[in-house]
Formats: sequence, structure tokens, C-alpha cells
Amino acid sequence: MMKQENKHLTNFLIVLIFLGFVAVLNWSGHKKIEQETACREMKTILSQNLLNSISGRLLAHAISVSNLTREEPLYTENDTLPLPLASLTKLMTVRVALKSVSLNDSYQVKPADIVFDKGSGFVAGDKYSVRDIVKATLIASSNNAAMMLARSTKLDPLHFISLMNFEAQNLHLSTLHYDSVSGLDTDTNQPTATGSARDVLALLYKDALDNPEVFSFGTIPNTTIRSENGRSISLANTDQALDKLPLLKASKTGYTDTAGGNLAILWQNQAGDTLGAVVLGSTVAGRFSDMITLYNAVNIYSTAENGLQKTCK
Repeated sequence: MMKQENKHLTNFLIVLIFLGFVAVLNWSGHKKIEQETACREMKTILSQNLLNSISGRLLAHAISVSNLTREEPLYTENDTLPLPLASLTKLMTVRVALKSVSLNDSYQVKPADIVFDKGSGFVAGDKYSVRDIVKATLIASSNNAAMMLARSTKLDPLHFISLMNFEAQNLHLSTLHYDSVSGLDTDTNQPTATGSARDVLALLYKDALDNPEVFSFGTIPNTTIRSENGRSISLANTDQALDKLPLLKASKTGYTDTAGGNLAILWQNQAGDTLGAVVLGSTVAGRFSDMITLYNAVNIYSTAENGLQKTCK
């Protein structure tokens, strides 16, 4: 751990030295072409340092990291490869459901809704606001809540899933395909939702732009929801890395035996840009350590790049 911290410090010092070098070019009045050359070389060094700080340290099969504000990919591995999504599916479930229902609407739990997570706390006959059902879906990744959310629209289940696929196509996210609202594997361990890391990241960013309040629910560490008759359910966030990922704007986990560990997040850097990262096909714990590694490396890079952009105007 100490060796890795020293490596990050060394990389950051290199960044500062070169930023100083570029500033000297400005001050000393060198020709514009020399300054531009120095700036390009510095950007190359920053990018290489980012790659070096990440390469070989991740367990995920597919990765997509971008500065979404600038539409700038920062790090990718197999980012266009469709893989099982598991509960990242719920990002689309929530999006599609909220086209038909309001957060202030209510829904009465049905016996058929309580088929997946036996300990979820939902009891048939209780009524919850759609807002609280969405919270259970995004915070605790409740499969029962995802089912209730889809049913709250009063749409036929197959029609609702077809709308999820239609929305993916409408957003030009061609790798996303859904056969369920939860992303759970079938009894024969077949995935019920697939997509690429790149398209998942694009969907999460679109979700957060269109409905920032709702998709920020995924950053809440824990909360309690209550039915109209007063029954309460405690929700704990399934993202175990929340305390290591400050300035989050959105977060959603996913895990099944087929998918492995998935995680998608958005956060804001010091310049106010929205950054995003998705890891697919990691392990239960590896998705969190993978994301922490990406988050830290990208923040060092983006801090230095912001300084470089100011100097190299």
C-alpha cells in the first residue's frame, strides 16, 4: 500500500513539474508553436501516467471511464463488449416506469411481488409511495421493488420490458437488451439483461441529466421507508465503497453468478465536470476495489489536466 501511495505521489509531482515548465514557457515569451508542443507532450505524459496507474490492477472484464461533460473517454477495456448486467438493469426499469407514474403515486404490494428477496420487508397489502419503491430499487437493489415499480405502471409485464428495449434503441444504446426488470439470472443461469460498459455509462449519465433527484438516491448510504400503515423497512446501500467515493452523483451495483460484480457511478471533479465509470464482470468485492482504483487515478489525472488546460489556453 505504501509503495502504491508513493507511486501516486511521484506521478503527481511529475505533473506539477511539467505544469511549472509550461508556465515558464508562457512567462518567458517562447514562440506559440513551442508552447503548443510542450502542452501536447504534457497531455501525453498525463494520459500515460493514468494508464500506468491503472493497468494490471483491475479484475473487471470490461471498463468504461469518461469525462462526460467534455465527452472525453479516459480509460477503456472491452467497453463495447455486451456482458450480463445483473441489477444495473434497474437503471432502465426506473427510467421507463417514471414515464408512466409519479413519485407521489402509491402502490399496494401484491403477493406476486414478493417472490425474489424473501427478507426484503415488503408485506402484501401494504401501500408505499412510488418514491419509496424507487429508493428500495436504487439503494438496496431490491428485486421485489423493481417488480412493484414495473407493475405500478399498470402495463403488461412483457409490454413494459418491450418499452425498456425500445428506450434503449431510442437512446442509441444498441448493446442494451432486457428480458426482465430486475436483471436476475434465470433458473438455468442465463442472463436476463446484457449490455456494454460504454452503453451503461451513457444510460446512467442520461438518467442523471433527466432526473438528478431520483438517480441521486443511489448515493444514500442508508434510509428507512414506511408504508401508509406505518410498517418500516430499513434500506442499506449495496455499494460498499460509498465512503471511499466522495462527490458521487449516482451509483448502482449489480451482481449475479453469471454477471459477476458490476458497478456504475457518476461523480463531480473539482472543475465541476461530471465523470463516470462502469466496471462489468468483476467479483463481489473486486467491483468496489476496482472502482476505488479508477476513481483515485482519474481524479489525479483530471486535477492535473484542468491545470494544464488553464496554462495552455
